[in-house]
Amino acid sequence: MTFAVIPLQTLGFLSVVRFAGRADLDIIAVVAPALMALWVNALYTGGEVVRKDRDDLRLEPLVSSRGSVFGYLVGRVGAVTIFSLLVFTEALLVGWLVFGVSLEISALHVVAVTLVTTAVATTATSILFSVVFVNTRNPHTYQNAMGYPFFLLGGVLVPVTLYPDWIQALCRAVYLSWSSDLFREAFGEGHADGWLWRNGVILGLAAVTLAVAAWMLMRTLDNARREGRLALT
Repeated sequence: MTFAVIPLQTLGFLSVVRFAGRADLDIIAVVAPALMALWVNALYTGGEVVRKDRDDLRLEPLVSSRGSVFGYLVGRVGAVTIFSLLVFTEALLVGWLVFGVSLEISALHVVAVTLVTTAVATTATSILFSVVFVNTRNPHTYQNAMGYPFFLLGGVLVPVTLYPDWIQALCRAVYLSWSSDLFREAFGEGHADGWLWRNGVILGLAAVTLAVAAWMLMRTLDNARREGRLALT
């Protein structure tokens, strides 16, 4: 479904900027749908791994095995995230085929590193969502509510530097705001000043998210054992 939506979003955003006579914003219109797709996958695909394992009766055997449940989550969610990176290729191809958006990438090294750090941060966020959602009665309510607010906070279409000062600090706590800025600069301007330390910030946010997710997973499993909800442990 995500791959089906990407072309429509890309064409919609590109139509808006072209109608406004702002072809210089083409790259923003192309990158935005890809980043939105990553976030959607973090919410709906990676974010439902633990819940689906519980519903399909896979969680108990996993917990009772000698392997690490957290390591299993990292591997499974990471695989989904890596596959999701194809959305960037799809968005770029749609923009090139329909509107003739240039596919030249001057700062290929910046794009490559940012793709990796963004994938790591997305994986960490998905795991956190997965643990949080399994502890809620109706995770779909939160999934539906966390889409567009984080598109805005992440600056996927409008750079956060254009936002009021009071909200920019909040935006910088969302890894998408750093990723979107780096992608826009690397694709559009051909360079991104300070790209190394900015990618370091993305990894730092990912590390904090992973630490919180690991702690919450440990507490969730301990509570499940204590309440007798893991029959095989």
